[in-house]
Amino acid sequence: MTANRRVLEDAIVRFENQFHNEAGLPSGGPILWFLACAREEAIESLALLINKDPSDIEGVRQLQNDVKRYFDLITWTSKTVHQADQIYKMMQYDEIDSMKREILTRTGDTSLADDD
Repeated sequence: MTANRRVLEDAIVRFENQFHNEAGLPSGGPILWFLACAREEAIESLALLINKDPSDIEGVRQLQNDVKRYFDLITWTSKTVHQADQIYKMMQYDEIDSMKREILTRTGDTSLADDD
């Protein structure tokens, strides 16, 4: 691993950790996997961008877009999680219980359904 890549990786990881804490993003599951994949592409693209010939406008734009996609994914995920959290907080207990039952029975879990 080159020194440039290590610096870029550390910077992105620090940003991501701070952003995760502030935005309340999930700490696991498929969402985190998507973000991790996008992060790796962003790190690689930033490393390539450092040495990219500025006259290669199309190449520079592609690398910039790869990095921007990562930041867009973080932003969109944060907004989605925040909106879902707000909706969940506004729901009444009965609505929450009903939603949990629906989700669990669709996945084959009947533990809540047996409580009736």
